[in-house]
Amino acid sequence: MEPMKPTMTLDEQIAKLRDFGESHVMRNMTIVALAMAMVAAYLFFSQNNQNLKVVMMFIGMLGVMVVLATVSMRKPLRRAAAATRHGRRVRTVIELQIDPDSENGRFFGQCTDRTLGHRWRIDFSSPMGWVPDEGSTVCELVSLPGDDEPALVITERGLLIPIWTKKLQHDGADIAAHHSGKYRP
Repeated sequence: MEPMKPTMTLDEQIAKLRDFGESHVMRNMTIVALAMAMVAAYLFFSQNNQNLKVVMMFIGMLGVMVVLATVSMRKPLRRAAAATRHGRRVRTVIELQIDPDSENGRFFGQCTDRTLGHRWRIDFSSPMGWVPDEGSTVCELVSLPGDDEPALVITERGLLIPIWTKKLQHDGADIAAHHSGKYRP
């Protein structure tokens, strides 16, 4: 099967990532959603109209979900945006797989940082403007200065943003987990 053609070029993906990661968009979305949830909670408890309570409960829960989503992605986006400008780049091969338990096709991969010898298992956010194929692909791991953990993975077709990383021993066993803003059991 032929790989799906990206809807955004690599340069467009980098520009979009910088727009989100370097701006205050995520912070402002968090503040607005939190305010929306708080107003909805106030109206929920201050009104007696059952129909209005149902609407306010829906709006409040929607606000809370937006807050959780923006808070969990803010750090990985900031790190990845910074990695587009500077960082230690290591050319390697990553073995990408689709999480079989994921409903929305979440990707993860394993690769080795050849300069430091670290082996990583990385979970990625949904890619912007393209869909990776399962299998081996050449990439660049980009780590920020003073940190071994990959902040960004660049392939020839697009960017992959790590949301969770785990350092593995050479035999694949766990050493330590690094959470990029999102909890994973």
